Amino acid sequence: MSNPIRRRTAEKLEMETNNTPSALQVMAEAVHGHPEEGWHGGPTPQEMAKIPEDNTGGEPPQEPEEVTGTTGNISVYYKTNRVKIQVTHDRITEDNCTVLRASPEALSTTAKLFKSKSTPIGAIINLFGTTRTKLQRLGLRTFTGGVIVRATQLDSAQAIFEESDDELERLKGEVRRQYSALVEEGKEDLGDAHKDVVYPSAEEVASGWKHRLHVLWDPSQEGASLMQGVSDEAAAKTRAMVKRSQRDMLSDSQSDLIKQLLAHLIGNGKSDEGILGVLESDCILKQGRFRKLKERLEQAKDMNWIELPQLNKVIKLMEPIANVDLDELRANDRKRHETARLAEQTIESVTQNSLAALGIGI
Repeated sequence: MSNPIRRRTAEKLEMETNNTPSALQVMAEAVHGHPEEGWHGGPTPQEMAKIPEDNTGGEPPQEPEEVTGTTGNISVYYKTNRVKIQVTHDRITEDNCTVLRASPEALSTTAKLFKSKSTPIGAIINLFGTTRTKLQRLGLRTFTGGVIVRATQLDSAQAIFEESDDELERLKGEVRRQYSALVEEGKEDLGDAHKDVVYPSAEEVASGWKHRLHVLWDPSQEGASLMQGVSDEAAAKTRAMVKRSQRDMLSDSQSDLIKQLLAHLIGNGKSDEGILGVLESDCILKQGRFRKLKERLEQAKDMNWIELPQLNKVIKLMEPIANVDLDELRANDRKRHETARLAEQTIESVTQNSLAALGIGI
């Protein structure tokens, strides 16, 4: 059952694309890739007492299930809807295709209507990204786009969303207030090409930015009601399948967590070169990069809900890098090269052993 936490908004799924290339970049691409109480009818307690204990007509009473790695969880989905700030320039596309004898489907020219850098529009785009990152840090990402978190973390997820929602409303107000200036800047960048472009209204641009937080409860918590009217054999098979699926999903999500940890070392293939890239270059070593890895390793320890041995091993391998003495590295080039070599060996071990054991190739 979907329980959307929404305040003023609706949504569409945000689509993101990544480009690639370079030594660490190929590996980075693989890591990043292209989540009543009470009695309501039935026999009275007195009537229940008269039922023989050896009655096998129904399913035996179920003991309350202990909260384990695969229970007591919820799935959180953050959905966003963006306004199009780029459109196809039809006239230029048609002219180019005529001259080059190309198909419009294969060759089109895009016109960027609004700037994003240092504007409220760019701030909204960044807000969506940071909100998603904050929610992901509460638990484990799933291949379906959600995040598996403990039910006790629901208040934290809702607080993150509501804070983001307040900021979104403020930024939408800024879009309305600065609309004329945003249009003028866009037209200036397009030059004469802006004459063939139709700009949306201020309200269309402002109100089009939307987001929503969905919460899906752990299916195992509703198993009893879902199995009503189903044969005992079919119900048992279904419960077993659900438990296997839950464990498989958590295993996949914790494998993704390993890839997130690995990304601290190899970067994202674009603007972030990772700890290894910094160690191998002449860049100044900053504490923040290593501190973030250390914090994420501590979070990973708490998130190993199914006690995945590969995740425990990766954490132990990376801890020496996260806890390295940066003052010593800054003063000693030999020690810096040794740490870079350790990072290389750790990456190799994680990719060829831990991830390979989980059936993930990089």
